[in-house]
Amino acid sequence: MANVPASIEAEEALLGSILLYPQTQTLVFDEALQISDFFDEKHKKIYDAISELQKQQNPIDAQLLGYQILKNWIRLVEWNTFFI
Repeated sequence: MANVPASIEAEEALLGSILLYPQTQTLVFDEALQISDFFDEKHKKIYDAISELQKQQNPIDAQLLGYQILKNWIRLVEWNTFFI
């Protein structure tokens, strides 16, 4: 994906709006936003955790998001340890 425009600030604003304004969550998920739509790797991980919470029909707030990011990281570490 050479020369793909990216706006870190726009990604941050989108992720922040998902946390601060629950009504935006429906709009974001209805538009089928994908992890690959993000440029910044940290933002991809955050959106992956948000997507997991949404799939589990959990509320999306800062506390649950932090917990989900930690769970995803532990899963990744366990997966990588398995193949070493």
